[in-house]
Amino acid sequence: MDRQKIIEKIKKLREHSVENGCNEAEAIQFALKAQRLIADNDVEEWELADEVKQVTETATARTAKAWAPSLASVIADNFRCRVYQRRVTDRKYEYVFVGWKADGEAAEIVYQNLLEVGDRLAHEYEDFAYTDPNAYSNFIVGFVDGVKGELEKQSFELMIVCPSEVSDYFEGLDLGRSTRRGPRATNRDSISRGQAAGRDAVRSRRMDAPRAGLLTA
Repeated sequence: MDRQKIIEKIKKLREHSVENGCNEAEAIQFALKAQRLIADNDVEEWELADEVKQVTETATARTAKAWAPSLASVIADNFRCRVYQRRVTDRKYEYVFVGWKADGEAAEIVYQNLLEVGDRLAHEYEDFAYTDPNAYSNFIVGFVDGVKGELEKQSFELMIVCPSEVSDYFEGLDLGRSTRRGPRATNRDSISRGQAAGRDAVRSRRMDAPRAGLLTA
């Protein structure tokens, strides 16, 4: 496949989003495929956007979920980005991915969809796990860990590294350190089930499977 066809394929993959009619699973898979093609072929931002390559900031929707910072950090590490949080209200924050435009937009898509998927699956598990009073939090800790492990495999294979220009830009923002803490894990079974769900959310299209299928995986 010649370079122009590769670039066109990446652009088409990036057009597939929930807003454009895809379901959660499809949006994540299209974004991951685009990222793989970008890294495999060392595609530059200017080739995708027809503009001068520059570091951009891509903000997510606001959320009060305590585990959102952990997920955003995992996504940033595996999409050649850096990330920081910005308080919007007393309880809600948005997360800003710093990177080349293509990387930041892909990171935001994957983050947003995995945030929604993780929350939905954790609530489904919470309804089932009567013996774990902290089922939601424990499942989420595992979910983020499962997502991290699966994405790191891909990043290792593709030798994904955050560009120096992005790191320099990020360091120049002079951001303060966050004191927010994510949920703590206390139940190994719930964590294990969350890990399996996180891995599956990244590598498959089976996120809309019924609850019974998820819990017996």
